[in-house]
Amino acid sequence: MTQAMPTLFVDRDGVLVEEPADEQVDRLDKIRFVPGVFAALAELQRAGYRLVMVTNQDGLGTPAFPREAFELCQEFILRSLASQGVSFDAICICPHTAKDNCDCRKPMTGLLRDYLRDHAYETGRSAVIGDRDTDMQLAANLGVRGLRLQADG
Repeated sequence: MTQAMPTLFVDRDGVLVEEPADEQVDRLDKIRFVPGVFAALAELQRAGYRLVMVTNQDGLGTPAFPREAFELCQEFILRSLASQGVSFDAICICPHTAKDNCDCRKPMTGLLRDYLRDHAYETGRSAVIGDRDTDMQLAANLGVRGLRLQADG
């Protein structure tokens, strides 16, 4: 296991990119980065924080949300962030819907099981950054602070 470090568990839609009205980032023209996200994350990494993306992507891989559409957008988001010096230690994606009752959908911690087995985090200096109640519940389940972003407007 790695040495305990401050870690930010970051949601994607609504935190890194603005969430579209249909709640599905499945086309490049729907990607709008949250203002200031590049500078904020780069500064946090320089300050010693590890970043872990934790995102629910309802129905990923179904006809309504083809994996190819998701991967095109995901790669664009990651490349854009990397161009500004932002990288993630891990990317954890739950493809299930709430009806699936899986243990990996936020706010459950199953999605982070493998990462947490190998990486210790400082609970006092770590946080979940999200925009939904499930993100705040994930923070409580991990024993860290929850930092909730509010949509403008």
